[in-house]
Amino acid sequence: MATTDVDCKNQTGLVDVWHAAEVRIQEQEINQDPAYFQTLRTAMNKELDIARGVLGRS
Repeated sequence: MATTDVDCKNQTGLVDVWHAAEVRIQEQEINQDPAYFQTLRTAMNKELDIARGVLGRS
């Protein structure tokens, strides 16, 4: 059954279509409020820097 599912997805291009739709939706959301997403990015980068410091990685 799983192989049939994978075959169907490959034959129809479902994964590519789905990915393209997700990218389009996410880009629209980001473009509606870029400052908000920049704030999220900045906060995430700070958290990653802290985690890297704890782990001893740069």
